[in-house]
Amino acid sequence: MNKNLFLFIALFFTVTAYGQSNPDVFDYGTFENNVYTNTYFNLKIDVPPTWKVHSKEQTDTIISKAMKKMTDKDASLKPLFNPKDIKDAVLIMVNEYRIGAAVDFNPGFVIMAENIMDYPEIENETMYLRQVKRLLLRTKPDYKIDDKISQEKINGTTFYKFSLSLKNPGSVEIKQTYYSLLKKGFSLGIVTTYNTKAQKKELDKILKTLQISN
Repeated sequence: MNKNLFLFIALFFTVTAYGQSNPDVFDYGTFENNVYTNTYFNLKIDVPPTWKVHSKEQTDTIISKAMKKMTDKDASLKPLFNPKDIKDAVLIMVNEYRIGAAVDFNPGFVIMAENIMDYPEIENETMYLRQVKRLLLRTKPDYKIDDKISQEKINGTTFYKFSLSLKNPGSVEIKQTYYSLLKKGFSLGIVTTYNTKAQKKELDKILKTLQISN
């Protein structure tokens, strides 16, 4: 498995450890003609035709391996990843190259939904992202995480976000931006993963195609 992709999923997965119950009706979305559409969240986003969209089976396998890797390393994390308690959804996972491609870095993004209906103390995106930061530092204290949580408007929709980076000895630096929007009792989250300014610019270009209606 691509090492950078693994860490991408490992980081993402620590975010989805809080959810409890799902609503009665939920839409995982559809991908057709290079457009991902989700009617539950009333969103759509374009994916470049050469980028690789992972199937649900591939996504489940990646997450399962990431979960095992993390809990093998730190047994105290096992309660966070009890499958009976995880009720969150990966809506779409995309990378520029196929898994295992012979590249130095495989940039990508994931859109996910975390159920926060049972957590009334999370009143806004800033409070949610603070929880995310705490979890990330618990899983790996070497992350360099921005102190500031800022806003970014994407086609009229205001997301809250923070960035982080991780550099292990002898490996490529991994950079990520975490976005959150509270909608319908969920945190609708986006995580972009990149190494260079050019890769970030391309991911930002993709995000600019994101459209969310009320």
